[in-house]
This record gives sequence, C-alpha cells and structure tokens, in this order.
Amino acid sequence: MNTEHAFSALIGDIYDCTLEPGRWPQALGRVARFLGCERTLISLSDLQHDRVLIEQRFGCEPEWIAARDRHLPEVHAALQSWFVPGRDADEPFVASRALSRSYTVASPYVRECLQPLGIVDVAHYFLIRSHSYLSEIVLLRHASAGPFTPDVLERGRLLLPHLRRAVTISKVLDAKTIAHRQLAQSLDALPCAVLLTDGRGTIAHANRAAGEILAQGQWLADAQGTLRARRAAADRELQRALRLCAGDEARLGAVGAAIGLSAPGSAPVHAHVLPLCADTSRAQTGSPVVAAIFVATAPDHGAHAAAFASAHALTRAEARVVHALLAGHTLAEVARAFGVGRATVKSQLDSVFQKAGVARQADLVRAVLQFAAPPVPAPLDGRRSAPRAAGGVA
Repeated sequence: MNTEHAFSALIGDIYDCTLEPGRWPQALGRVARFLGCERTLISLSDLQHDRVLIEQRFGCEPEWIAARDRHLPEVHAALQSWFVPGRDADEPFVASRALSRSYTVASPYVRECLQPLGIVDVAHYFLIRSHSYLSEIVLLRHASAGPFTPDVLERGRLLLPHLRRAVTISKVLDAKTIAHRQLAQSLDALPCAVLLTDGRGTIAHANRAAGEILAQGQWLADAQGTLRARRAAADRELQRALRLCAGDEARLGAVGAAIGLSAPGSAPVHAHVLPLCADTSRAQTGSPVVAAIFVATAPDHGAHAAAFASAHALTRAEARVVHALLAGHTLAEVARAFGVGRATVKSQLDSVFQKAGVARQADLVRAVLQFAAPPVPAPLDGRRSAPRAAGGVA
C-alpha cells in the first residue's frame, strides 16, 4: 500500500463528509482499513447522562451498540480517569496501555462486549471535550491484528487534526441544506462569512456576510479579485494554506486550523480553511474551487483565560500573555502590543508553563480551552438523534 497516497486520499474523504454527511460510514470504513481495524465509530456523548447524542459507525452491528450502551457508565468512568491536567489532548486512550490486567479481567464491558467479538484492543482519539460532552473517534482492533502498535497509533494522530476540523466545520456549515450544484447560492443564506477560492486565492464566491467583511477591509481585502489578509503574518499563513488545498492537502493540519486575522489586544477573529479536494466536489461547484474559508469571530476567551489564571494563581501579566496566545498571536506580537521585550514575555510564559505543568504553547492553549464548554456540534448526519436511556462512546 502506498501509505502517503492512501493518507492523502483519506483526508479528502474526511473533508467530503462536511459537505455530504451521508459519506461518514464510508469514510470511517476507510479509516478502519488504514489503521488495521474492523470496526470504528465517531460520536458525541453526554457525559452527565451517559448517552449518545450523535453517532456514525462502521462495522458495528445494532445489537452490539445496544449491548455497549448498557455499559456506558463504566466506559465513561474509565475515560474520565484519563483526563488529568497536563495530558496532551492529542494522546489517545489505548485500552492495552491504560488499563491493568486485573481491570480487564473484572470488567463487565470487556467480558460482555469485547471478548465475544474477539476485540483485543480499543483506542479512543478525542475531538472535542468538556466536563459535559465528549466527541471522539473509537477504533476496535481484532485479535487477529493484535494490539495497537506505535506506528499505527501515530497514523491515528496524523488523522486527528483533519477529523477534528471536519467535525468543527460541520457545526458551522449545516451540510444537509447544501447541494453541490447550488453551493454558491446556498452559502448566501448562511449567517457566517464564507469565501470560495482557488489555490492562488482568486475569489470564486463570497457570500453576503463575507462581502460585508471585505467591504470593511479590517481583516481581509479583495485585492483585484484575490483574497488577502490585512496582517502580514496572517496573509502568509492564509496563502500557504490555500496552496496546500490545491496540492498537498494532507499537510493542511499543521497550518490551516485557525488563522488569526485580528490584531493583538482586539477581539479574536479567525479564518478556518476547508480544502474541497475531491474531484467530484470541484466539478459540482462549477469552478476551480479548492478551498472554502470560514471567517468567524471566535468565542470570547477572556472568561476562560481568567478562570485558568485564577486556578493556577497567575499574575496579571502572565494572564495577559495567556489571553493573547489564546487569540492566536505570537510572542513577538504580544511583546510589541504591550510595549515590553520579547525576553520579558518569554519569561512570563515560562512561569505559566511551570505553574500549569505544561511544556509547549500548544499544550497551554489546550489546557486553557478545557475551561470552555464548546457548543454542541450539529449532528453528523444532519439531524439530531432522539435521546436514549443510555448511550455514549464505545
């Protein structure tokens, strides 16, 4: 198998699901094959009531799902114990590594749900998490394949940012209302700003909300038909993301998740770039569109940063640095905005790392965002499932 080609094609399948939610089972099947599994599912669970709100799956029979639902309190309790301060949000929960032998021997869930199917290992990758909700992709490994190996788990980590973005964008874009042949017209009805461009940033369509943003010229500009960001750093990142959409979309996870458009100290505004990489998607838009750019004012992170600062006894200056980083600004930008040296900001950040028990900016941002309860995503299949007596994550 050409792993690089298979990975790139799989990224395209995942993003296609944001426009056609009916493709989720097919895409999950390809995820399962890519990671050597027979069964996988993606879901949003209500942790407070141990129930599933949204779920798509591959290879999981309804009878098995019903049996799993009866054991969700046990499953959720095991997962909750995994969420400790300082743990990398991208680190999966892998049963063969996280659970003791004595636990698996005594577990009703293992005995009644996993062993009858010959399942020897289960991996959970987390997409969205708060104290009340959990969105994840779950992979079930058969005994014939053996427990998950480090190389397979690393493949899963590479897929994670693309899965996370696909689920996040599907909250913004109600995909069931959008027919490809009427894509541009349908986008005009959306309250969020959406632009369609080619790989060089040529604007193929800007919906009404995006037109207002371009007219204001505060964050984005229409430069003779080409989309440009006002801030130089943001424009470089935007142009790179668009080039990747036209070619190596598999690398977009590293650069295109959230491009900060606003200046330091102002309300955070981000551009989210979605590659429309499948040939069918491009053909049906009627233009050489390779990317959809969603522009949205980010949630007010001030309260979350304040709660984080209080919990970790941060100084006022340290809290100010955290808030600025959360808005997507670099240390150099923070130093210029507040009239201090970069070394001073770096020292303040090092102090925050020590107090919070993290070592990287990415881990710090994840830790702060854990103080936020994200909005419940739109259903993956375009409709909300009726609440069940029990439900959740396998």
